[in-house]
Amino acid sequence: MQPPNQEPHSDPTDTMRDETPPPEEATSATKKSQVRPWVRFFARNLDFVIFGALLSLFLQPIFGSHHFIAIITSIFLYMCIEIVLLATWGYTPGKWLLHVKVRDQSGKLLTYQAAAMRAFRVWVFGIAFGIPLIIYVANYIAYRRLTQKGITSWDQEGQISVTHSEIELYRKLIAIAIAAIVTIVAIVIPTIRAVKMYDELKTEVYSEIEKQALQEQSVKPSQLAPCDPSTSQCWTYFIYDNDKKAFIGHQGGYKTLDQCRFLAQSLIKTANSQNLDYICGFNCVGKKCEKTSK
Repeated sequence: MQPPNQEPHSDPTDTMRDETPPPEEATSATKKSQVRPWVRFFARNLDFVIFGALLSLFLQPIFGSHHFIAIITSIFLYMCIEIVLLATWGYTPGKWLLHVKVRDQSGKLLTYQAAAMRAFRVWVFGIAFGIPLIIYVANYIAYRRLTQKGITSWDQEGQISVTHSEIELYRKLIAIAIAAIVTIVAIVIPTIRAVKMYDELKTEVYSEIEKQALQEQSVKPSQLAPCDPSTSQCWTYFIYDNDKKAFIGHQGGYKTLDQCRFLAQSLIKTANSQNLDYICGFNCVGKKCEKTSK
């Protein structure tokens, strides 16, 4: 028997049992700590920016204006790269930078088959192959499932674990810098190419129209006595669209104002457009001239 005033013996493990959540709750808490949809979103889009820019640099000269074929090829190559990286490294550049680890349930690297199935399911159910508008619906559905159930459909079907760790500030800054630099380069390079191609095409078109105008006026090019704008002071004609108030193009290298006027008028006549007008400028650098005349 216990003495009358002695407290009943308390087993310390009872308190531990009371404070330890049931297995289901513990598992749910663990999963919840790994639910970071925006980190995953930015990691994948960082990969898109990096690989998209690199692939476009290589594929654009190959496919030229066949943009659809270039896009399909880019998607296929990107999937292949992602499969290899996940099966050999466990990360892509974006995932590594933002601490997104992809492993199987035992913590090991994915097999090539598992990585391939995951990549394919992501493109189908998570990105909808990048189809405009539909991609946003797919993104939202994947986001809702991840935040509500703690796992995406492709990771659940593949029995894949995606874990996170704290992202240091320098990693965030590097990610922002990479995205900004690659985006700027991806915009600037095609723009420079497009401007160069436009200038070459414009010069070619104007030269052909000019030749046609000279033939119609029975004037030989040698009679114009052209001069070199880089070594001499010459006249240049500028063609404008009156309706759009826009500059169309210019051509220089004429010794006299009369030659400049003749070529400009002949070109407009040959172009058969009522909306075009011209002005001649002397000793021009770009669109800046010492003087201008009609």
